[in-house]
Amino acid sequence: MMVAMSSRLTYRSREKLSFTSGTPQEPTSGQRQRQRQRQHSISITFLYYILIFIILFAYFVKMVSFDNILFYLVGSKDKYKPGTEESAKRAIRKAAKAYCVQGDALYHQGDESCLRRVVMTEEEKTPILEEAHAGHFGRARMEAKIRQRFYWQNIREDVDNWIQTCMRCQRFERVKTEAPEMRPIKPVAPWHMIGVDLIGPMKASRKGKNTYCLTATDYFTKWVEAIPIKRKAAVLTAEAMMDIFLKHGAPEVILTDRGREFWNEVNTDMFRRCGVKHRMSSAYHPQTNGLDERTNQTLKISIGKTLDGLQERWEDQLKEIVFAHNSCVQSSSRFSPFRLMYGREPRLFCEVTGGDSPEEEDVDSPDEADVEAYVEERHRKDAEVFEKVHANLERAQQRQRNTYGKRIKKGTKRYPIRPGMVVLKKDERKRGRPGMTMKPTWPNKYKVVKVEDNFVELETMDGIPLTSRTPYASVKPVRIRSQTGHPIEETVEVSSDSSMSGSDTREVTCTVPPGTLSPQEETGQSYGLPGSVTEDYRLEDSDVIISGVQSGKPVLASLSDRVDNIRAMLLQPQSWLDDRAIDHAMALLRVQYPHVGGLLSTTSLALLTPLPAPTQGFVQIMNICGNHWVVVSNVGCKVGEFAGKTVRLQWPDVQGQKGVADCGLFAIANSLTLCRGEDPCMVQYHQDHMRTHLCSSLQAGQLAPFPSTRKSASAIPVYFMEVEVHCYCRRTVRRGKDAVVACGRCGEVFHQDCISPYSHLFICKKCTVIKVR
Repeated sequence: MMVAMSSRLTYRSREKLSFTSGTPQEPTSGQRQRQRQRQHSISITFLYYILIFIILFAYFVKMVSFDNILFYLVGSKDKYKPGTEESAKRAIRKAAKAYCVQGDALYHQGDESCLRRVVMTEEEKTPILEEAHAGHFGRARMEAKIRQRFYWQNIREDVDNWIQTCMRCQRFERVKTEAPEMRPIKPVAPWHMIGVDLIGPMKASRKGKNTYCLTATDYFTKWVEAIPIKRKAAVLTAEAMMDIFLKHGAPEVILTDRGREFWNEVNTDMFRRCGVKHRMSSAYHPQTNGLDERTNQTLKISIGKTLDGLQERWEDQLKEIVFAHNSCVQSSSRFSPFRLMYGREPRLFCEVTGGDSPEEEDVDSPDEADVEAYVEERHRKDAEVFEKVHANLERAQQRQRNTYGKRIKKGTKRYPIRPGMVVLKKDERKRGRPGMTMKPTWPNKYKVVKVEDNFVELETMDGIPLTSRTPYASVKPVRIRSQTGHPIEETVEVSSDSSMSGSDTREVTCTVPPGTLSPQEETGQSYGLPGSVTEDYRLEDSDVIISGVQSGKPVLASLSDRVDNIRAMLLQPQSWLDDRAIDHAMALLRVQYPHVGGLLSTTSLALLTPLPAPTQGFVQIMNICGNHWVVVSNVGCKVGEFAGKTVRLQWPDVQGQKGVADCGLFAIANSLTLCRGEDPCMVQYHQDHMRTHLCSSLQAGQLAPFPSTRKSASAIPVYFMEVEVHCYCRRTVRRGKDAVVACGRCGEVFHQDCISPYSHLFICKKCTVIKVR
């Protein structure tokens, strides 16, 4: 019976196959509609069962909660809460077997008969997670430490969320990041864009004692030029690039890294005269000029294979290796660089046989018609070839994009970045430098303004934009801890005019002398600046430095300023004074000493470019590089012109700060002393009482003298410096008539007959010679 049935089924299947082996019949519209309805009904039924399962599971978890278990174990008569169903009672009784009560706490008995206290509420979890993560170890250690002592549901999930949102762990996280998409450079035509880089240092060559090799690669034809140079200097790289330009013409775009051998005034002037657009890759991102980096790798491998251990002969083999590279078919374009540059393939030495001798032919000048026909034919062939090259390059780049998208390196993450997100920026200087082991890898927070071509434009948390773009792989989103304990991405509203300061938004009043504020300052209007020039160092995390300022308003003494925040900042022993406190003090000094010039706010001072010549005694606090507050004044100084070759400077010493956080306090104290007509060199301030004194003075609306004692004049050291002044003739430079030379560092112009001879790049003595006695 079974055999007959199987034979029958086989016969029917064969009959069906023979029937369908011809032209297949398309299902009708009614059949397709019924098929879609069946699929839709199956999907709805499946989702319905999933929903029922989720509801039942949530109900079971709710009924078998720790509260119900504790109520069951503690209760004598009523072991269940009112309204508990019979199925829930059975579940509670079954779950309560693994728990016991000691004192007022519920404990869970594990497999190893160890009691672990049950954590009942979310408030109890926070101190436990904080203490378990005190050493900032990984998930396994933290989870094991908690499971030995405590018990609650979803411990692993809570541990993961806590570690992911720990700001210190995020800053020190060792993770490789990549951009989610590769964006190759699309070449346009031969010699339109070239990439330039250096190979070296290498062993000095025997031929020319060269230690570096400058390489240039055309992005369209892949043509390579290599020129040996002695050292990595601006003048030598400029000469090498000019040799390439004279051979093939100047390209429209040249791409280099940010090395000082490429980014200098010599090359900038050469590119300007040649009409070349100079583009530089981002710092620590060699992938931007990846083609020339790959060329360097190929040349180094080829040179190493041909040297046979004689490294000083690398220059002898360089031309042959470059010719071999240019005559080989490239995998991306499917043509050789020589063919794309010259319109023909090179004639190799192996093509010439030893017995052949060239026949003597009469060489006559070609006819003009033949030349025009050849040029037209050459243009036609080049157009066809270039069209094929464009298609081949597009396919090759698409393969690279596909490979890049499928490639997932171990430990590599790809984060989606969008405008408005708060990200951490990687400190590339940490890589390979001594003394940077204890520094965070991702130290600072920034706001994302724009995302374009695998680069992001960032600004500080106070709205100050960064000068250069940042590679996509050098940022990662900041994860903050929500109220539910789950990590979320921190986002902010990106605005070009950032005037909010931190998270404290309380409105307080400020004591301001009448007539101190300008109309713009009273209404809180800005001068159109993106922010001020200082940086705020906070102590929430000792390893965190937040660049920027607290406010973008021009004068910090306006009614909208927050004096409570200034007071809180001043009372922190290691907090740096930002421009709010400095500008507030300057506003008070302007009222108290109207006869003293200067005393401008930091933002108002930034608007005055150039600064006007002082007509009276002035005092001004400035912020210089390194976020250091200094006082500039001409009170008690002689101002004049010097006709000699040298200027002898003399200044007595003033009190220095202890530590690095009180430079703003000393700047305000010295400014007040100068306004009072006293010499700051004769004053010894009591640094421990300066912060509280400044707080009380700002709230009182008048700056009082800082606590200090007088110093003896004999105990004050005096310093001398002799600065040599060059080109003391200071004649007017006549354009086109006088022979002048500009310093390669400061840019100051000197007469050629007033300077000593120089070989390559002229550096004035003022930039190199300073004698201190």
